[in-house]
Amino acid sequence: MEEKVDLRIIRTRKALFDAFLELLQQERFDSITVNVLCEKAMVRRATFYKHFADKYDFFAAFVRHISEEFCAKGLLQMQEERLAKKGREEETLTPPMEYCFLMSVNFFEFLHEHEKIIGNVMESSAFYLLLDIITEEMSRGFFLEFSDYVKEGKAVSISPAIVSSFVIGGLVQICKNWAKSPSWEEVDGLVGDIRVLLNSMSLSTIEE
Repeated sequence: MEEKVDLRIIRTRKALFDAFLELLQQERFDSITVNVLCEKAMVRRATFYKHFADKYDFFAAFVRHISEEFCAKGLLQMQEERLAKKGREEETLTPPMEYCFLMSVNFFEFLHEHEKIIGNVMESSAFYLLLDIITEEMSRGFFLEFSDYVKEGKAVSISPAIVSSFVIGGLVQICKNWAKSPSWEEVDGLVGDIRVLLNSMSLSTIEE
């Protein structure tokens, strides 16, 4: 009986997330009301409020959901890259920084697939609140990844909380500046610069 409830919750959230993504490609965040979202997802309003306090709480859950998808994809990419590099001496980021780098790559891929989202989020009157939510959710994921790295017995010179805030804050700022005048031709160079920065931070956070 418990499993049926869990599956129902999963389906409800997926329907809401899918509907929100579709709506966000068509209109600004401000215009997407709970009623509009529920109607699009074919979910009852009362059901929505069982899971979320308001649409900002829902947005945080949506960002967390997307981040988890990036994470799963990134971890698979990490495993594939390690197998490809096995036995070869090549520059390799520490796992937390590699995770962060692949999250950045997947972030740009996501925006490329859903290009209109950039403007519809940036033009929102609540843009800076949304940006805070995005930063907090991404920082949380990176913090957990970095904490797991430390639990494996890896010695670091800076606390995971400080590194997470610093790295994610910087990445969000870089992406925000890029999004003001997005150019897909510049993405490869931007991603390359991010990798160089993360590699230098990998070295500085490891204790000698």
